[in-house]
Amino acid sequence: MQVYAHHVLEHITSLPDLLADLQRVCCPGAVIDVVVPYFTCVGAFGDPTHVRFFTYYTFDHFTNDPHRHTWFASTRFVVRRRHIGFGRLFRALGIEWFANRWPHLYENFFAFLFPARTLSVELVVPADQ
Repeated sequence: MQVYAHHVLEHITSLPDLLADLQRVCCPGAVIDVVVPYFTCVGAFGDPTHVRFFTYYTFDHFTNDPHRHTWFASTRFVVRRRHIGFGRLFRALGIEWFANRWPHLYENFFAFLFPARTLSVELVVPADQ
């Protein structure tokens, strides 16, 4: 089973509730394929219907990562893949490669100098849900 949530989650008022519902209705091993505007994308701020912003680590709050705050939801996924997407020029300059190789460094020091466009994430419903 695969669920596609492309350019949807940024419009959802209660992300924890939606992810809990997706986990509830999906079978173990199901993949939720997410594409959202990256937090530095001008479109993320420019669209008045967007209610939230996403970083490389946003979905870690819905995993068993001990370094993230997870007190607000019991929903847990496995993050199988993440990718920060850029426009053609920044891809050609190697910035996309750099940002995905060292996302923490990119987000803390270069994200507003070289803004990305999208964040793609694959969430997997764990077998032990």
